[in-house]
Formats: sequence, C-alpha cells, structure tokens
Amino acid sequence: MISDETIVEWARILQSGNHADQENLYSYILSRAAEEDFRIVPLRITYFIHRGNDLQALLRVSTRFMSFPEFWGPCLRHLANNVCIHCGDPRSAVPYLDAAHRDGALPGEMVLFTAAQHVRIGNAERALSLIAEVESRFPELAREAAIHRQFVDLFSRFDYNQARRMLDEVKERFARASLADLEREIVRALDIGSPYLFLRLGDGEGSCTIIDADDEAAHCDYYRANRREFVDIWFKDESVLDDPEFTRAIEAFNEAIPAADSLGGIWAELVDHEYGLGSRRGIAWVVNTMRKVLMLADRDPAWAARTSMHTALCCTTTCCSAAPWRGCCAAASGSA
Repeated sequence: MISDETIVEWARILQSGNHADQENLYSYILSRAAEEDFRIVPLRITYFIHRGNDLQALLRVSTRFMSFPEFWGPCLRHLANNVCIHCGDPRSAVPYLDAAHRDGALPGEMVLFTAAQHVRIGNAERALSLIAEVESRFPELAREAAIHRQFVDLFSRFDYNQARRMLDEVKERFARASLADLEREIVRALDIGSPYLFLRLGDGEGSCTIIDADDEAAHCDYYRANRREFVDIWFKDESVLDDPEFTRAIEAFNEAIPAADSLGGIWAELVDHEYGLGSRRGIAWVVNTMRKVLMLADRDPAWAARTSMHTALCCTTTCCSAAPWRGCCAAASGSA
C-alpha cells in the first residue's frame, strides 16, 4: 500500500511543483495504472489537494487524471464530481464523461450524472437523449431517470441567468428593510397587541412550496424526491410523506406565505451557490421560492410592497460555517 506520506508528496508536486516534475509523475502513475495499489491513486491525490482548499489545483489535477482512460473505471465518478461540484466547472468534465460514455465505461447512474451536467451547460437535448438511453438500457433506474427528466425540464426553463433575473425582480418588488427596521416592527406589534408573521423560506420549506397543480403534476417525481429527503431529516420516517396530515400541513404552510409581514428568502450568493453545485434540491428551492413570491406579488402588489424580504432569516449557523457561505451573516445585517 502506498503510504499517505508518499501521496501527500505527490499531491504537493502536482499542486505546486515544476512542470517537468509534474509531467514525470503523471507518466509514472499512468505507467502503473493497472496495479492494484495505483488504481485509486488519483482519488487519494485529489483528496489531499481538496483538503487544502485549492480549487484551481483540484480542477487542473482532476481534469488531467480524467484524460487517462486507464482511470475511468475506478476514478471517473469521483474525479468528475470534484470538477462539476466542488470546482463548479461542468464544462471541463463533460468531454471526458462523454468519451467514457462512448467507450461504454459509464454505468447507468453515471449516464444520469452526465445528463445533469449537460443541462447545466445548456445542452438540454443531449441531457434528454442520455436520460432516454437510461430508461431503455437500465429499467431498474426508471424512477431516477424520471427525476432527472423533470429536473432537466425545470432547469431548462429556469437556468442561472433566469434565476438572477428573478432575484432582481424580487428585490425590486418587495420592501427593503434592515434588521433594525424588522426589530422595530416586531416590538411595535407586541406593544399594540397586533399579530406579526415572519416566515423563513429555507430549503426544507422550499421543498414544500407549491406553485400550482400543473407544476406539481409536471415535476411530481422530482419534488417528491426532494420532500422525501426532508421528511427523513425531520421525522426519520419517509412514510410521513403519504400521511394526509402532512399534506394538510404543506397546504397550510403555502396558505400562510401571503399572510407574512416579513419573509426570510433568497439572495445572490445563495443562487450562485446552488447553481454552482448543480444541486437538484437546491435549485428547486431557490427557483420555486422566487416563483411563489413573484406569483403572489402579481396577485397582490400592495402586499409585496409592504412585505420585506430578509436574507438573515434564511441564514443558519451551519451554512455560515461552510466555506461557500463565508461572510453571509455579516452581509445579512444590511438590507435584503
């Protein structure tokens, strides 16, 4: 077994060594790719680079290893994940995923992963053709294929640029207020004994946001998969999803949104984060939250004009502790 100390040194060379040393090391690792100890060397090397939070080096080294078909079997899934998700650069991974697909090296799950990357870079037709292939060749993945097909549909209509346009519209149509303003509103409501509702629209709530019956029917498998994740988190019991009480709770939550005086919502860094990850769950959250509040604003412009949208009410200790979210608490102390 190759020691961690050796792997760390190789990671250092590929991360910051001179070009000749890097090329010699790539050639050496490739020459021994068939040996058991070397089969997952690319994964071990990129693991240590990732730990150092050097995404530029992670992208460079991962894509170089992806160019070697000798490592497609044991490594492609994880290397492509590094590039598409951790580095947020699916364009760099797609050519190698497609090449591996042409060589018959991709299992059904990875074909679906490839489809998701294609729609992220604007190739919806290619994504749908890959999903159709999975439906034909891997019938056991029919449900996952349906989820991916519905994700492609939503993403095609609400890509990153459209999401940012929607965010600009939310900012324009909803009231702006600082947290100090919000505090004064709540204190005043308490003083006069008036009801005051502020509603946090986080990812769990976002998974349960309902646009309309047609949208629910068009994305039923996709939305159900998202909601299943949350009932497992909340209740440790996926059967809750089919409980009529849970259905009534979702309906009551959606009915409460237009009654809110303040909303904890979506902000630019969050849109960037979820689209950068290509997160099925996260993209549905930010898209449908904005779709919902804009739809309500169309119905009642006066409500939107007096209802403030705050980033801070959507911010948690967990998200602020993660690297992509650094500074969000500080930013949230200003206007939404």
